[in-house]
Amino acid sequence: MDKYTIGTIIVVAVIAAVWWGMYRSWKRRSSRSSTLTSSWEAHSHAPISDIASTFSVMYVATTHTESPLERLNIPGLGFRAQASVSVFDDAIVVSPAGELPTEISPARFLGVRSTQVTIDRVVEKDGLTAIDWVATDSVSGKNTLVTSVFRVPNIRLRERFEASLEAFGVAHTATVKEVAS
Repeated sequence: MDKYTIGTIIVVAVIAAVWWGMYRSWKRRSSRSSTLTSSWEAHSHAPISDIASTFSVMYVATTHTESPLERLNIPGLGFRAQASVSVFDDAIVVSPAGELPTEISPARFLGVRSTQVTIDRVVEKDGLTAIDWVATDSVSGKNTLVTSVFRVPNIRLRERFEASLEAFGVAHTATVKEVAS
C-alpha cells in the first residue's frame, strides 16, 4: 500500500464515523421527543373574525422553552420548512410542507412573543415570532413547555401574524400554572 491509499482509508473512516455519530444522535433525539404531541383532529374550524387567519411563514424549530438550544423532533414539527399557520377560533394549526399538521388548542397555548435567536437561526431584533405552548408526552402524560419559532421576513405580515396570535390568546386566557400542572 502506498501513502495515498492509507490516507484515503483514514479519511473515509473518519467521514463514516462522523456520519454514523450524526445519524445516531438524530435517532436518539427523535426517539426522545417522538412521544411529545399536541392534537390533530380533522374537523373544520371557525376563523377568527376581522383578522387574516392563514399565514405563509417559515417554520424554524421547536425547542424546550427552558432549553432554547435543544431542538425537539415532535411529529409534524421535526424539520425546518415553509409552513402555513392558520389561526382559528378554537385552534392554531401549523402545517409545515411535507409534514402532518399540528394543532395547538386554546388550553395548550401560552403566548406569543418576538425574539431574535433560536437554535441555528439569528436574525434582526425581534425578527422571529415564538409561540409558547404545552406538548404532552403520549406515554407518560407529562406536560412539557415548548416554543415553536417562525420567521416572517415581511414586517407588516409579521405584525398581522403576531396580532392574530395575540387575539387568539386574549380570546382564550390560560395561565402557565393551569396548563402546565
